[in-house]
Amino acid sequence: MAAHGVKMLGVVKASVLIAIAQFLGSVCGDLQPTDSNLNEDITNTFLPNERETVDDCHLRYYKYGKGLDPLPAFGRPVYLREFAHMAAVGWTQPNGTIVWNCGGSLIWENYVLTAAHCTVDYSNMQPDVVRLGDINLYNDTDDQYAQQLKIVEIIRHPEHRFSSRYHDLALLRLEKNVVLHDTVTPGCLWNDEEIPFPSMDATGWGATGFGEKNTPILLKVSLSVIKKAECDRHYRAGGRGLKQGLQNYQLCAGDIKMDTCPGDSGGPLQVKLLHNAKMTPFIVAVTSFGSACGQSVPGVYMKVSSYIPWIRSELAKRGEKIEEWSFNPYACALRYVHLREYEDDVIIDKSDGFETIDSTKAHMNIIESSQTVKIHWPAGRKGPTDCYGVVIDEDTILTLARCAMFERLPASYIVHNNKTNDVVTVYRHPKHVSGSFYNDIAVLKMKDRFKLSRDFVPACIWSAFELPDPKFYVTGHGRLDLNIFNYFSGPITKFQPQIAQLSPRADIQSGENCTVPDDYQSGLSRGLTQEHLCFGNKPFLVPESCQMKSGAPIRRNIWRMNRHFEHFYGLNLLGKDCGFGRSAVATRIGYHIDWLNSVLIPNYRKHRSARSVKVQFSAVRNDLKELDECESRYKMFHRSIDNESERIDHFFHTVYIGWRFRNETNWICTGTLVARNLVVISAYCQIMGNDPPTEVNIAEGNPNEAKFRPKAVKIAEVIVHPKFNPETLEHDIAVVRLERNIVPTAQKYPICLWKNETHTPFLLHRMVKTGLESAFVESYPKYNSDCKKYLDERRIRAPDSFAFCTDTNADYMSFSSGAPIVWYRSDKTDNTTTQYLVGLIKYELSDEGLGVNTRISSYVSWIKSLL
Repeated sequence: MAAHGVKMLGVVKASVLIAIAQFLGSVCGDLQPTDSNLNEDITNTFLPNERETVDDCHLRYYKYGKGLDPLPAFGRPVYLREFAHMAAVGWTQPNGTIVWNCGGSLIWENYVLTAAHCTVDYSNMQPDVVRLGDINLYNDTDDQYAQQLKIVEIIRHPEHRFSSRYHDLALLRLEKNVVLHDTVTPGCLWNDEEIPFPSMDATGWGATGFGEKNTPILLKVSLSVIKKAECDRHYRAGGRGLKQGLQNYQLCAGDIKMDTCPGDSGGPLQVKLLHNAKMTPFIVAVTSFGSACGQSVPGVYMKVSSYIPWIRSELAKRGEKIEEWSFNPYACALRYVHLREYEDDVIIDKSDGFETIDSTKAHMNIIESSQTVKIHWPAGRKGPTDCYGVVIDEDTILTLARCAMFERLPASYIVHNNKTNDVVTVYRHPKHVSGSFYNDIAVLKMKDRFKLSRDFVPACIWSAFELPDPKFYVTGHGRLDLNIFNYFSGPITKFQPQIAQLSPRADIQSGENCTVPDDYQSGLSRGLTQEHLCFGNKPFLVPESCQMKSGAPIRRNIWRMNRHFEHFYGLNLLGKDCGFGRSAVATRIGYHIDWLNSVLIPNYRKHRSARSVKVQFSAVRNDLKELDECESRYKMFHRSIDNESERIDHFFHTVYIGWRFRNETNWICTGTLVARNLVVISAYCQIMGNDPPTEVNIAEGNPNEAKFRPKAVKIAEVIVHPKFNPETLEHDIAVVRLERNIVPTAQKYPICLWKNETHTPFLLHRMVKTGLESAFVESYPKYNSDCKKYLDERRIRAPDSFAFCTDTNADYMSFSSGAPIVWYRSDKTDNTTTQYLVGLIKYELSDEGLGVNTRISSYVSWIKSLL
């Protein structure tokens, strides 16, 4: 009975069979920041004074751009771990040889699960021995880790009858526990009636075809689940051993070319599930019977889920310490996690019995999305409990439409970092219909502004339809103990069921690769459209490993202008297990970018963006004055730069403003040379003394040192802007006219004036002092509206339209009133740079890196009038 009626692994010929001994594995890179492919040049990027597009996060929060540190690789010995639970069931013959006629699965350290009909052979003899950890049963070259144990008890399911094919399961109790090793370890039991796996592996030493001999080498074949209606056509009720037809606890599986054959009875139909960067085999069913193998007729397998209570009871009767949860997937997966094989992607090299592991390549990562928030509903009112959103600026959340409004009730508040923040306005996509997965997107405006820092920056919107890279992170959560990266330590002795925030990586999917679970079809009446982004991973997960957070981002760090920023491509919309095994779907942000611009950008005009700005620098009139021909006039002094790091190291236009008193000059303020006899300074600076300043020193360094004094030039007059207000610092600008023209040299010459009044160069520099040393730090302009909100929040009067704000991430903020804010324009033709004066410092909030500056472009006409 054990040898017939059971199909196993046979392909029609051995060429299609897979030998277990073959190493599998591929190398897949971890998700380092990807290039945006936008060819952005920070030195020639300009920020509009007023916001024009939502694709500007990398500009608004540029100071916070940063990178990630990779984890180190390590190594461990290589063992054949793939089927460490696979058992050969044998009958000892009178001559001492052993006939291996059935397979089985080690499911406890001293119990093997097999088919009930494998408990006797044709001679009505019971098996007496089990062999584990051996791939080739008839060759001793791989016997180093093999373990052979006697069977001391056979426990057949009480409802099984040899005359029928029902309840075909049995347990074999071994003489003692196996010695746990990477090559001999119990497998796990799938405990759910639902079997979501489209295909599973069958393994065994059975025949390779009808009439063929058993194979000495363990083989595996991938079989697909066959629907019961189709299987019933092959195994009709009333057939041999099937008086009542196939039952729900029986499963059909097969393949056109491959199936199970005699000798494979009792072996597992299994799937490897991912957890802790390891792959654990889960036994879904046990090989029971079939027709002649190799005939493309599906085989029949006994599903184990219905029999777990029986297995648990039988083990407990015999003194095994069995808990209610002992056969739960998480419990089994963690019990032997240290002995399992790593997922293929983390294995970066195998050689000489050693494998090298890189933990950064793991699919699952315990990384929290700092921009993700939890959405809540008014107290006492029912609403979705699994709704999240993503912070996209200081007071804005992007989420799903169904998470913004439920049964005409808007979301009430969000929780972020254990702090609540009330929702004040909801903008739901006007075309979204309840219960539908179309146009499922919304914007929430918050009462309180989020405080930004290097540890918390809003997520950037990826506004293009196409993605820069097909790999990204999904935002989810799951059991902590199932997601900790498992190094080769000892067994886990304590569960950690608390929920961890996860960032599993995924790949974009399309066409046949995108398989949406049937549960969601009711909300997809038109199927998936361009607004949907389908993604997933091939392996299935151990249950409870990961679930998506609805409305949370799918995201990726992207290089933009020499820094990386976390961008998100979509919002989690639907799917199970974070897209592992079965596809998941997100709402694609790039599809809805026009609607987002219309909601978030005042007076939004379609197709307009900061990247379209063109700035003219060449002279346009024949009667140019000095300010108009600045760049060409002083071109001879512009240095050719070979090293980018040397580009910003001098301000050759720096001027120190001094007051002469009793043969000593106090150099108090800083100015900027804009023409041979004209210096621009802060108007506030000139009122710092009782009398106007008397002289200037056109040099860098410490003007009090003797070597700078010969460069002093006397001041002819100081002209303060007529609208200057010393209390509010409005129109804080003045011009100093010198008694004589200076002679330009390569070490001192006038700077050019930035004249564009609608846009500001993005990468700015200013000079700061630390003792006698000078340093040049980057600054980045802010939108006028962002600046106003920032200052209003701190109860500081916002500047007038003739001023602008800048951010900096410098750790020191030593500055001088009226010090210049400079843009370096690169000339690619000769690799030189021209300096442009963009602003003068008014004041700074030293603890927060925000500066308020006079906007030079607003005063160019006034300065010209003084020439």
